[in-house]
Amino acid sequence: MHEGLRQLDADLRNRGSRGRTDNVRLIIRRGDPPEVLAQLVEETGARAIFAEEDFSPYAKARDAQVGRELPLHLLGGVVVHPPGSVRKADGDPYVVYTPFKRKWK
Repeated sequence: MHEGLRQLDADLRNRGSRGRTDNVRLIIRRGDPPEVLAQLVEETGARAIFAEEDFSPYAKARDAQVGRELPLHLLGGVVVHPPGSVRKADGDPYVVYTPFKRKWK
């Protein structure tokens, strides 16, 4: 994993050096996400945070907390349908698999 992160950092730095004046690099921090991100926004002068939406309970709570304190923009991730979006016509969730499967497609 470390080698992959080192290569990503090198690729970002290389991409950023092509005629751009901003410093493009990978930054890894540990700690409480709202605190760490607030510090990073302060250090870099960023005006917003863009991240991939995560649907786990921990991530939803974390993102809600960060979003209350910082300008957070969540982007759709690698999912076919967001959790809970495949529902019956009346809005209720499916309880039988076959109709769910047909609607999912």
